[in-house]
Amino acid sequence: KGFRFDLMGLIDTGTMNAVKAALNNIDPDIVVYGEPWAAASTATTATMSTTGQVYSSLVGVGAFNDGGRNGIRGENSWSGNQYGWMQKGEADNLADGTFINRVKGMMTGMNGSYYAYNQWDPSKTINYASCHDNLTLYDQLSGTVALADAPKASVAVNSTVLFSQGIPFIQGGEEIMRSKKADEDDLQGTYYLINGVKISHNSYMAGDSVNAYQWQNKVTYKTYFDRYVEAIALRKSYNGFRLASAANIGRQYVQGDETIRMGFFDGALAYSTIAAWYTGRPGETSKAVYVFVNAREVVTSGSLRSIISWGTGNVKVLYDSTGARDPGTMIADTVTLSSYSVLVVERQ
Repeated sequence: KGFRFDLMGLIDTGTMNAVKAALNNIDPDIVVYGEPWAAASTATTATMSTTGQVYSSLVGVGAFNDGGRNGIRGENSWSGNQYGWMQKGEADNLADGTFINRVKGMMTGMNGSYYAYNQWDPSKTINYASCHDNLTLYDQLSGTVALADAPKASVAVNSTVLFSQGIPFIQGGEEIMRSKKADEDDLQGTYYLINGVKISHNSYMAGDSVNAYQWQNKVTYKTYFDRYVEAIALRKSYNGFRLASAANIGRQYVQGDETIRMGFFDGALAYSTIAAWYTGRPGETSKAVYVFVNAREVVTSGSLRSIISWGTGNVKVLYDSTGARDPGTMIADTVTLSSYSVLVVERQ
C-alpha cells in the first residue's frame, strides 16, 4: 500500500517530506516513492525531489533506480543505447565498465556506479528493469538478444533485481513475457520497429489491445514463470537480501566483522560475471550465501573467466534461473556459469 508520484522531480522536497509525515500519522507502513526526474526540458532547482535530493534531503521517500535499470538492460531508446550489461559481450563490457558497475551499484542498493559510493540507501532505492512506461522487459530483450534467449534473459535480469539490496519492483506480466504490440494507427513516436513488428514504448494513450496481459503466455512460458516464482520466494525467505543500511555493505569479506553483511568477490572474473556474498542481517547467525550472475557471454579461457571457485567444501543450490540445477543440489569446488544466468548457493 502506498503512493507513487509521477515526475516527482517537479515537486519540492518540503512538500514530499510533509506528505510522508502526514501519511506516517495514519499508517507508518504506507510506502511513498516516485520518479526522481522532471519532464524532458523542465528546469529544476536544488530543492526539487530529484535523485540527489532523494538521498540527501527526503525522509522515508524512495525513488526509481534508473541507473540500475539502464545498467542491466539498457535505455528506452532504439538508437544504440538499448543494450545493457546483460546483453553485451565480454569485449564491450571490458571496454566500458560503466554498465557492470551500475549493476553492482544496484545490487548494493545504490543508484549509480558501485565505486561512486553516493546516492546509496537500500531503504530508498527502488530497483527495477521495467515499469508501466517504456518498453516491457521482454520487448527490450527480444530486440537485443537472440529471440529464443529473451525469456531466459528476462528471468536473469529480474532475478538480479530480486537479489539486490533495496526494494524490488517488477512490472506486471513480465513473468509471462508480456509484450505491447502497437496498433496500426498508433502515433509514430510511440513505437519502435523491433524484429519487423511495431512495439509500443509509450502506451499511455493505447487501449487494451496494446496494454492487456496475454494470459495464454503463462502456458507457453510456464517454465520461466516458475523461475520467477522461485526467485520471489527466495527473496522473501532470506533476510540477507533485505539489509536496511549501506553501513552493512562493503567491498570485501573481513573475518570477524559482524557489521559488513554483503559485498563482492574480487577474484579473476570476466567482465560478464558478478559474484556477491551475503551473510544475513546483523545479529543473525547465518551460512554464507553466494549470488553469481552472468551476462550474455561465457568466458572459459584467459585470465578473466566465468568460472568461480570457492576453495574446499560444498555449496548447496538455492536457486538456478536456468533450471539446470534443482534446489538442494550440491556443488563442490568450482562452477562454470552459463549465459544469461543467476545462480544462488549456500556455503555448507
